[in-house]
Amino acid sequence: MLMNKVTLIGYYGFNNTGDEAILYSILRSLKQRNKDLQVTVLSGNPGKTEKLYGVPCRNRWRIRDVISAIWQSDLVVFGGGSLLQDTTSRRSLDYYLAIARVARLLRKPVYFMGQGIGPVINEQSKQKVARVLNRVQYITVRDRDSKQQLLDMGVTKPPIEVTADIVLGLYRREVETAPGIRVLERYQLGDEDQGRMVGISVRNWRELSGYKTVVAELADSLAAKGYKVVFLPFHFPGDVSCARDVVRQMQGDAVVIREECTTIEMLGMISRMELLIGMRMHSLIMAALMGVPSVGLSYDPKIDAAVNLMGLVDGGRVENLNLEQLRLDSMQILFNRDEECQRLVQRLEPLKTKARRNVDILEELLQEKNQ
Repeated sequence: MLMNKVTLIGYYGFNNTGDEAILYSILRSLKQRNKDLQVTVLSGNPGKTEKLYGVPCRNRWRIRDVISAIWQSDLVVFGGGSLLQDTTSRRSLDYYLAIARVARLLRKPVYFMGQGIGPVINEQSKQKVARVLNRVQYITVRDRDSKQQLLDMGVTKPPIEVTADIVLGLYRREVETAPGIRVLERYQLGDEDQGRMVGISVRNWRELSGYKTVVAELADSLAAKGYKVVFLPFHFPGDVSCARDVVRQMQGDAVVIREECTTIEMLGMISRMELLIGMRMHSLIMAALMGVPSVGLSYDPKIDAAVNLMGLVDGGRVENLNLEQLRLDSMQILFNRDEECQRLVQRLEPLKTKARRNVDILEELLQEKNQ
């Protein structure tokens, strides 16, 4: 039997729970479907990634490692996340485009999978994206806006299919919650707190600070109603620092999870929350996966897209959060939680099917390569 080899590229090994959840989801899906498939991951911390996931890893910053991994692969996959954007850094965009260009020079098929595109602001960057992506084999994106952005940039040659975020392809019933519960227990959050916890995910964004004051007042309102407020770090250690900024402005108590958590640990913790209020996109996605309703706080179009796609409550832009509206939205969800959970399950079912389509296409591309 022919053993296929895939090189998987993304923002892996940088302590970002969202991107690690994407990697976890891809590897789990591939292992369930094809145990003979060999996957090599390009990581910013290959030793750590290899230990976490039990797959061969190469250093994404060593050009020899990158070229060697690509040369030995049958398919090069850019797995999930917001890899193609230039708002945080044009260097990041150039990095991923350069790898795709090398892969095509080596005549390797390239698949951009489950991508959230943009924003791409610079005109030169848009031209680069079009030049490179018009030479790849297939693209799937997690929302319609991402597809439109690609079309607007002139990406017209490869098929572009709208699927959903790869993490939504996980099966909730297979998620082991015990590791996350053990983390909560380390912070004195036990069974007696179940049904009374609200999770909050915040991040630093530009030079803004006003939203931290609003979140602190919202957290105080929830604490006054008897809820335990738990800050969950999706990027370590930056989100811990941001959470502490918020807690310093609170009158009441809150718990800050002060350690880096694995995907499974985070999913387990979220499963114990009654509500999640999140800035991080994958805090909203992982909450939805675990059947926990949430309120999205937007700093980026990808948050708006996720909120709209999953039918979540839009908490507004971080530049001008409305405290009273957030209080009202949060309490309404908590008072009508059963109905909210049922609605969330119904909304997610077709998205789960679309999320699993990402890996279907990967298998189809390997089959084409073998013909």
